[in-house]
Amino acid sequence: MSVSDTELLDAARNGNIEKVKYLINEGADVDTRDQDYSTPLHLAAYNSHTDTVEALLNAEGINVNAKDNNGLIPLHFAIRTCLKSS
Repeated sequence: MSVSDTELLDAARNGNIEKVKYLINEGADVDTRDQDYSTPLHLAAYNSHTDTVEALLNAEGINVNAKDNNGLIPLHFAIRTCLKSS
């Protein structure tokens, strides 16, 4: 995993939209994985960072159906977040 991939995971987890956009434009792997096999999209959705989720969804080549270690896709986290806020 490259430094920019690690930075993308951290930026997505923290909702740093500007850094996410910058790293995507610089060629970071939008489907990179952390130790739990979560992608930046998993992390952004889990932490309710909707702007970051949107930026990642617009990234070319992103796998929206990537599964983490628990077999969950980012949509599962988005739904959980939505249900918690209602």
